[in-house]
Amino acid sequence: VDDAIVVGENIHTHQERTGNHLLGAILGTQEVAKPVIFAVLTTIVAFMPILYLPGVNGQVWKIIPVIVITTLVFSLIECLFILPAHLGAMRQRSASDKQTHPLSKVLGAFSNGLEFVIHKIYEPALAVCIRWRYTTIALFLVALMLAWGLIQGGFLKIVFFPQVQRDFIVASLAFPQGTALTKTQAAIGHMEEAALKLRKELADENGENSPIAYTAITVGQMQFSSRTDFTDREGNHVGEVALELTPSETRAITTQEIEDRWRASVGDIPGALQLKYNSSIFSGGAGMEIQLAGANVDVLRQASEELKQHLREYDGTYQVSDSNRGGKPEIHLNLRPGVEHLGLKLDDLAQQVRSGFYGNEVQRIQRGRDEVKVWVRYPLSERQTLQDLENMQIRLPDGTEIPFNVVAHAEYTLGDATIERRDRKRIINISAEVDHNRAEAGKILTDLRQQYLPQLVAKYPDISWSTEGRSKDREDIVDAIYKYGLLALIAIYALMAIPFGSYVQPLIIMSAIPFGLVGAVVGHFILGINMSLLSLSGMVAVAGVVVNDNLVLVDYINRARERGEDLFHAIKNSGVARFRAVILTSLTTFVGLAPLMVERSVQAQFLIPMAASLAFGVAFATFVSLLFVPTSYHVIEDIRQIFVRKRPIPAKS
Repeated sequence: VDDAIVVGENIHTHQERTGNHLLGAILGTQEVAKPVIFAVLTTIVAFMPILYLPGVNGQVWKIIPVIVITTLVFSLIECLFILPAHLGAMRQRSASDKQTHPLSKVLGAFSNGLEFVIHKIYEPALAVCIRWRYTTIALFLVALMLAWGLIQGGFLKIVFFPQVQRDFIVASLAFPQGTALTKTQAAIGHMEEAALKLRKELADENGENSPIAYTAITVGQMQFSSRTDFTDREGNHVGEVALELTPSETRAITTQEIEDRWRASVGDIPGALQLKYNSSIFSGGAGMEIQLAGANVDVLRQASEELKQHLREYDGTYQVSDSNRGGKPEIHLNLRPGVEHLGLKLDDLAQQVRSGFYGNEVQRIQRGRDEVKVWVRYPLSERQTLQDLENMQIRLPDGTEIPFNVVAHAEYTLGDATIERRDRKRIINISAEVDHNRAEAGKILTDLRQQYLPQLVAKYPDISWSTEGRSKDREDIVDAIYKYGLLALIAIYALMAIPFGSYVQPLIIMSAIPFGLVGAVVGHFILGINMSLLSLSGMVAVAGVVVNDNLVLVDYINRARERGEDLFHAIKNSGVARFRAVILTSLTTFVGLAPLMVERSVQAQFLIPMAASLAFGVAFATFVSLLFVPTSYHVIEDIRQIFVRKRPIPAKS
């Protein structure tokens, strides 16, 4: 749209000047064709780094630049060929036709109002800014620092991916393997009672209708939980409680608030290995995940317990858990110290215990077509309890028998549900969710990396750590953005240097990009939403608009100086000439995105961060294009004049 506005506004100016629609369309398009083409190319290059984002998230986001780049190519064709053809073929209306047209008064009032703003407000303001150009730039720098302060001060948080809430909440519970079904049912029943109690409370607060429409429980399997959160999803030890909510646009309370109140009402479940609540559409794993690796599993477990305890101390962390979950009950047999001289080995002990309790096949008897296996083992009454094991007689190599508890001892414990290794070392993953309204996962990880984890490794030298899950995805994507973003900036600089034939003027335009992002930051702060990866596409689009508007503006200034105008009037007159196109671009973008920013449906939550970045970014970019860039152009010329005056004059021959 902004390219079409640039071309259309310039065609209108030439048509008014020449009085010929066809000639005005040709001259107007030719005049801005070069800056428009390179503006589109720079926007395409700005979106290209998103094509190379790594991981699953990168595959999801790849579709955005593909669509944007394709749209930009077709929009360039449209604004350089189709739009001029339409505007040039329009019938030229006489003054009487304009007066009798139904919209003539509205259009006339808007045009007159815009001319008043241009010549009575903007033109004098621009003249003041050019005269006080260093003060103007200083004020923009202050705005940039204030926006940065909103982020660094914690007033505006940055998250990797926003928690887009759905109209559905699932609480998943897992006990150790082998847990009795009655215990799981009792815990699930407690969670359901808490949900029903909350449903009644919300109904009393909101009138007759409660935001919780239905509840459903499942014991023995998990139907809604992600496999990244629960690897063991079936058995008597697992269960789920699901709440279906009314549509988000029809209720005053958010899904996250309902989840928080339900979690507080349920509290801790004694003996539970994991209790996880999920109300987000995307479940790409825990918000923060750290992997510990080591050869000694006991040391690894001790280190993971200490790390979990430390994570719980951070404000905003919850659902702290690890992947070291107990499996089915096991009995570990160990020889007592000093019995090796008796000739008894641990494998001999294990074989005798297995023979007594499980049995040995001693014979097979054929009975007709059937074959009967004959097993020998202890009677049922002597192989049911741990006391039976303690009373068992163990045969030594010399044939003597001795009680089990004299030569060995049994330890009743839980086995491992899963055994995970990496590079031949046992690993344990410690994960935690982060409340984005109270903390930032990135800052917590930075603090862990700089403060606690080095101390943990110093205490347990045999272990090592690494970030995994969404934490690793976040770091990989940030690294990719830095790397490919730098290449994109170099390419943008090269593309702008071509039409200008200058190494300095592209820097004027590129210096305006950070200031254009100030609006995106302020927009997120006003709307009360966190900045995230979703905001990145909107910010890239803002950078494209800033480059587009300012590239055409600088081209106007250069043309005016080539016609012989002095620097001051060339800048001022070019700003006045570009005012209409810049304002129309900002108004159409902001008004077009305004309904999306106030939409409350679940489907719109994906687009609101992008819309906020683009709408508020373009709004602030208006001031950047109309005030900051013209004054920066003059400052660059001031600096150039200093070097020109210092250049030595060649001696006369």
